[in-house]
Amino acid sequence: MEEYGDKLRILAFPCRQFGDEPVSEEDIAKHANQNNVKFDIFAEVEVNGEGASVLWKYLKHAHSTGSAKRSNVITTNFTKYIVNKAGIPVERLGPAEDPRILKNLITSYF
Repeated sequence: MEEYGDKLRILAFPCRQFGDEPVSEEDIAKHANQNNVKFDIFAEVEVNGEGASVLWKYLKHAHSTGSAKRSNVITTNFTKYIVNKAGIPVERLGPAEDPRILKNLITSYF
């Protein structure tokens, strides 16, 4: 992350909708501090359904059109969006996708 300077901002949003986040927000913050996490971790959110946060509704809606059309449903934790400088989601990656491709994708939007 440091190599990108102010060109990159990583935002993490814990979610319990999938039963994979058994710890409290306080425990998440403690773990992040102990491990010198260098990205922003926000309060817990819902990503699906009527209770979904406005941000996640926007991300899913804005990226559900075009040739890379995906479902508006997030099915598990660690779904990633790349959002360009204009605030438009340009890529959506699932948890099973190789994280090494992120570097090339991210730098292509600088």
